[in-house]
Amino acid sequence: HLYKFNIEILSAIDDYGLAMDFNEVDKLYKKEIAPYLDGKLVNETLPDMNTTAENIAFWIWEQFDRLLPENNKLQKLEFFETETQGLVITSELMEK
Repeated sequence: HLYKFNIEILSAIDDYGLAMDFNEVDKLYKKEIAPYLDGKLVNETLPDMNTTAENIAFWIWEQFDRLLPENNKLQKLEFFETETQGLVITSELMEK
């Protein structure tokens, strides 16, 4: 599968009127998450789990949630297994 995902981050606005820089999000992804996903057989690189789309999306959520700097919060993750099929995880769902 070639999965795709989008994330939304709630970020505090600093004194310069800026939220978290998109380049910083990309750096986090490339350094901490991509080595487990990009071009990989996720059955071999992810923790021992049933690698369903749902479980992979939850794993990605957990990584971003753990890695985002203070004053930044993951709000939403849209995870697509195909162009038209996927799932959405929100902070409201994850807090339940």
